[in-house]
Amino acid sequence: MRTREVLRVLTVAVAVFAFAFSVNAADIECGNCNKCGVGNVPCPETIYGPQGSTSITNSCPFDYDGDRYTNADTLTGFVNGRNGSWGYCDGANYAVDNPRNCKVLFDICECPEACEFVAGQQIGIRMTIKTQGVYWADPNMNTIFFDMFTPTEVANGTTCNQVIMDVAPGTNAVRNFGEVRYYRDPQRTGSSALPGTPVAGCFAGNVGAPNDVTTLESVLATDYLITINDANACYLWLDIPAMRLDGTARRGDAINVEITLLYDRLNTGLCTDCHPPITCSCVRQVGVVCCDVALNNCMYFPYVTESVTADNWWTGVVVTNLSGSSVSSPTVKMTLTDSAGSIFTYEEVMSKQVQAWTVGNLPWAQGGTPVGASWLKVDGNFQMDGYQFIGNPDFGAGTLARRPCP
Repeated sequence: MRTREVLRVLTVAVAVFAFAFSVNAADIECGNCNKCGVGNVPCPETIYGPQGSTSITNSCPFDYDGDRYTNADTLTGFVNGRNGSWGYCDGANYAVDNPRNCKVLFDICECPEACEFVAGQQIGIRMTIKTQGVYWADPNMNTIFFDMFTPTEVANGTTCNQVIMDVAPGTNAVRNFGEVRYYRDPQRTGSSALPGTPVAGCFAGNVGAPNDVTTLESVLATDYLITINDANACYLWLDIPAMRLDGTARRGDAINVEITLLYDRLNTGLCTDCHPPITCSCVRQVGVVCCDVALNNCMYFPYVTESVTADNWWTGVVVTNLSGSSVSSPTVKMTLTDSAGSIFTYEEVMSKQVQAWTVGNLPWAQGGTPVGASWLKVDGNFQMDGYQFIGNPDFGAGTLARRPCP
């Protein structure tokens, strides 16, 4: 009877959290690899000096996935060694001495039938930064590199474990979308677009014309030509170039990049709208503006009862995955500290956007049973929110999770 009551109450809580998530889930999120949540990006700060003087700190580029497209300079001419995220704030899983294996995976099986790869056809790409005050920052990046994988390779971990993109079969080069050009206005494309050039390096002040570029797009004439070797490889691992932000970026804003594949493109001359391409898009959050903004990937509950007591008290917790499918293996870790100071841990890959557990039923990795009143810390590789319900057969009360984690 008690188990049914616990599940019934938690089901109500889950339904509430599921509704809250679904009304905000508007965009298709690009695929991701395990343990690669969102990190913070340093923003310019005003330094106040003597006699009222002020100065603005430099803003530098950052790269979500690093330079993953070459293991030999002869292939691309780019410098080796930066095969992980860089330019982010220390901590928040982005420590300098612990580079992370971040990847953007585009599943073309999510696209319309017209997006299927057919040998002999061409495919282009467009990437647009959707966040105010954030711009492309690598003037030397004149193409977008990518690798391709089958569903089996994604499922068995081959894709997420690979560090460097492979060269295409029968060639000595990594696949790429040919020449890309940068534009300042994402609403204008083709001949009416406003061209620009990314600016590199660290400097103070805002990014102005012609360097305030937010969109890049491949050139039709040099789009990638699909080959017979690409058959069944419906997952694309795409490199995202370096970006930068300036003082117009808003503290706490999510830094999002929209990635669009372009199919069936035709050169229609003066009538650029006569034959628009077939498109398929996904969005990836690559950061949060400013270092001092909480990432919300950790929360805690200051009082829980781990097991049934003489009064039949129990605790249920609900965890909501706010990152959605942008984290392909959302892993939640629960750490319980009991009244004797003993620590118990439990880890699980969430199978639902909103998931509930009864604390007394968790199979702790250390075995045994915690003693007395406890507190519970919940963290993971994704943005989260949560809810707790404590009850017995006669009484129940709930509360939201607390932050920041101790």
